[in-house]
Amino acid sequence: MGTSITTRDNKGRFVKGHPGVGGRKAGALSLNYEMRKILKEKNQETGKTNLETIARNIFLKALNGDKDCMFEIWHMVDGKPKQQLNIESEIEQEKINWIALMNDIIEIKTADAQSEPPAVEA
Repeated sequence: MGTSITTRDNKGRFVKGHPGVGGRKAGALSLNYEMRKILKEKNQETGKTNLETIARNIFLKALNGDKDCMFEIWHMVDGKPKQQLNIESEIEQEKINWIALMNDIIEIKTADAQSEPPAVEA
């Protein structure tokens, strides 16, 4: 299945000189990387990082009554509440719908089979 070249050691780690298949291509752009770089930069006037400035602004907006900022801080600190889905009840409802549909089909076929064929005039 594999090649004759050993790419991993006895602990499963890549050996030195492994070609490094996968991952981001060299020179590929990443918005996430660039944003992190900018957030770490210090503002020359205040001496604070851009991240500190944004965090403080969000906090001040929350103090001034901005509900979106309040919830954002709350969710950052405590995490968002887990949403619960009741999949079982949805599946049960689908079963009930299918059973009702099948019963309707059976009733129609039974009624068609019991009805008298139309009279043929000669």
